[in-house]
Amino acid sequence: MWLKDRKQRVVLGEHVSEWKNVTSRVPQGSVLGLFILFINNLPDSIVHKIILYADDSKIIGIIKLTSDNTTLQADIDNAVTWSNTWLMHFNIDKCKVMHAGLPNKRLSHDYSMETADGMRHTIANTTIECDLGVLISNNLKVRAQVEKAESTVNRM
Repeated sequence: MWLKDRKQRVVLGEHVSEWKNVTSRVPQGSVLGLFILFINNLPDSIVHKIILYADDSKIIGIIKLTSDNTTLQADIDNAVTWSNTWLMHFNIDKCKVMHAGLPNKRLSHDYSMETADGMRHTIANTTIECDLGVLISNNLKVRAQVEKAESTVNRM
């Protein structure tokens, strides 16, 4: 495997560090490695929990009060500001809102984001989403994933 037994060092001008073993699976100098350097500070401007994995990010908020909607919208706006600063715009078609757990119509809210064209667009709601190959549904049941696995097995 080409990602095995790698070493790296840092060179800054005439200063050279010692060689060190690379324990991560992202090769130094790769596009993904560079992206991780960029996305590293995105959580600094987000109040809610944010999960980063490779080039994927998720903001997770518990909405109990109307003010929580406002805070989550502010987090989305802050993420867009971050993306504009780094010229790495979000793809609105890949952005989704999932309301997990029991529905609360009183706290229902449409979230939106400004896109690179300067227009504000509503973020689509979804009840099921594929995340890293796993189907996640808003009721947090595994049935959709089981059906997907059954379908795959039955095609073999």
